[in-house]
Amino acid sequence: MEPAYLAGILVVVVVIIAGRLAMNRLFDRAHARAHRQRARREVRRDVASHHQSRFLVGPHAVATHPAGWQLAASSWYALAAGEPLDTFGYTDTRHSLAILAEAWAVRSREDLHRQLLSLLVSGHRTDFGAERAQWLAMPPADQRALASGLHRDAKHSGTAAQTELRLHRVLKDVRGARTVDLTAWDLVRTIMLARAGVGAGYLSEAEAIDTGWIAAAGLRASYRDWADLHDHFARGRWYWEGVDGAGEAASDEQARQFLAVLNGPAGPLSVVPWDAPLRQSSFGFVGDLGSAGLLPHLPPTPARPWQSGLWGAVRSAGVGGHHRPQGP
Repeated sequence: MEPAYLAGILVVVVVIIAGRLAMNRLFDRAHARAHRQRARREVRRDVASHHQSRFLVGPHAVATHPAGWQLAASSWYALAAGEPLDTFGYTDTRHSLAILAEAWAVRSREDLHRQLLSLLVSGHRTDFGAERAQWLAMPPADQRALASGLHRDAKHSGTAAQTELRLHRVLKDVRGARTVDLTAWDLVRTIMLARAGVGAGYLSEAEAIDTGWIAAAGLRASYRDWADLHDHFARGRWYWEGVDGAGEAASDEQARQFLAVLNGPAGPLSVVPWDAPLRQSSFGFVGDLGSAGLLPHLPPTPARPWQSGLWGAVRSAGVGGHHRPQGP
């Protein structure tokens, strides 16, 4: 055969292969888009059926509740759990016990106190903050090598897959991943745990509310208003989840639907002013941990000014109680 004829055949084959690859990519994108759309529809149906505002008294009871600010701040989780939005302690004991045991390994009052302190001291914001700083300080060649290794390991490890996705999002600054403040993610969950702790019988309502004021002070100091808080909460949750595709679409849609409910005319975020007065915590649970010898080592100074009272309480309880230093 003539070289020109062979070259022509080769060109045709290349064109056919390239066309098929392009069609496959288009099919894959269309398939993924359909999965995301289906996930969004399922979330909308679920929210409409199971996650609408529920009150024992009414929306006004949220605004007049002594801990109304905490109710509003943690209303996302009350809505998710199907709990009344105007009652501090969760009402479903079995569900409260399950939430704490299965998601948090909390099976006692002491377990709960330790988990609350961990969230108030550091939570996910400390580890993820260090992770982001480390990645951004790397030379580009090291970033590429890390990404390559994670991509290889992600085929066999869910943890590696999540880390690979976080790395990509940080390096590309997807949704402001470099600067999202995970304080909201940690402290909203702190109040949720306190409320579930009442439902499980581990805390009295007064104890839980007292602890919740520490988280409330941190949230107030960190954000401008309810919208700012929940923007960082939703993006912190997105960063922590480490999912893409249909999972990401479902999570995003849930955030949109929940915030639409909570910001509605009867929603807690509409009836409780952002600048409503907050109370000072007595830090009573820290003393309980000190008496049990379960206080952790803390850094010399707190990371944020709002934590200074907590640091002082831990030091006082460590001196006055039977303190056996433990790791966090």
